[in-house]
Amino acid sequence: MSACKILAEAEDFAALRQGNGIYVDKTGFLLKFLSPQSAVATMMTHPWGFGKTLFLSMLSEFFDIRKDSRRLFAGLKISANEELCRKWMNRYPVLFLSLKGAEKPAYAQTLTRLQQIVSELCNIHGYLLSSENVDPEDREALQKYLKQEVDEDELAHSLAVLSGALCDHYGRSVIVLVDECDTPLAAAARYGYYEEMEGFMHAMLGDVLKGNRALEFGILAGCMSTGFHCWQLGNLRFRDLSVPVSAEAFGFTQGEVDRLLEDTGLSSRREEIREWYGGYCMGHEQNVFCPWSIMHCLATLQSNGRNALKACWSGSRAHIPILDFVRNNAPEVQGVQEDLARLCAGEALIRHIDSVPAYPGQESSADNFWSLLCMAGFLTRCPERSPWNAMPSLLQEMALVVPNRDVHSFFRRLEQEVAGNTGNRARKS
Repeated sequence: MSACKILAEAEDFAALRQGNGIYVDKTGFLLKFLSPQSAVATMMTHPWGFGKTLFLSMLSEFFDIRKDSRRLFAGLKISANEELCRKWMNRYPVLFLSLKGAEKPAYAQTLTRLQQIVSELCNIHGYLLSSENVDPEDREALQKYLKQEVDEDELAHSLAVLSGALCDHYGRSVIVLVDECDTPLAAAARYGYYEEMEGFMHAMLGDVLKGNRALEFGILAGCMSTGFHCWQLGNLRFRDLSVPVSAEAFGFTQGEVDRLLEDTGLSSRREEIREWYGGYCMGHEQNVFCPWSIMHCLATLQSNGRNALKACWSGSRAHIPILDFVRNNAPEVQGVQEDLARLCAGEALIRHIDSVPAYPGQESSADNFWSLLCMAGFLTRCPERSPWNAMPSLLQEMALVVPNRDVHSFFRRLEQEVAGNTGNRARKS
């Protein structure tokens, strides 16, 4: 076998495994999630760059009834549980979609992108159009979805129709996986059509996740759960950074990073890499690493082990809502300059954090600013001053710190943005 490769941009589990790329084994999540599987729907929220897309791709490959995934999972943790694999591996139809790209400046444009996504799904499952097991009315509806000839109400019903057709065709209930489920809402909040978008997303996802006879279970993945908590989907379970499963499914633990460094011959850079990319508290794990940053760092060091480490993640699109908040809420951010300076100096800041913060443009308070920073991964819990709470509330007092040097570089930029906005406001007044 050739040496394993660092494929830093990999988001497709099958391509990563078939391409002999290094994969940090997250299949152990399935052992706990499926034994027993109690929630009908689960929403998992974590900062950008923490591996949500690759994780859902892995789940899709594991469950998809159309495939034989034994070779892909050979040697991984889940393969040791033969009974669970017999029951679940390649035994269920899967409806896997990403809402990435559904973030246009206007509501109608976002609906058009969602139509395209649904059309692509119908093309992937084109065999349903001629299946004798599928109701003729549903086949006709699928044809309209494929051709993008549906109105808004029909589009909102699309995932329920697709899941029902899959269930009828295979005679098995369906697993629904939705990546970037919050992307349309975040864009709508940014561009000013949030109420319309929230109503549509509530209808579209609620239709497939609640009271759907075809559903085995669903998993939604995104960065924020804002909007979803008020939808009264009684069967929806929320999992964020505070729960232990976070580090098992997303993020890299110190042990996982140590193995990566050993496999790539970079163990001598261990402490430096921890200072740059570690430091996140997730559940009871106190030093979790950002996967995006680690994989890009290792890819760079593989080409030249003497390369200096640099910021990988903080220049990503994760910073967009934070900078939007600063630029649009000059009065509210005037009072945070001193606090930002304290954080940059390595101090902890105690604030009340809402795990369901409002999007920028919806709530302009300083408290919402700190909550956004925390949920976006720019701040993390200080374990020495805020021990892990097994039963966290949505709103809790927490000691916050900047997790690492990668993120610290963004805080310097944030200080400049706040100072600039405050100065501009002073000149105007």
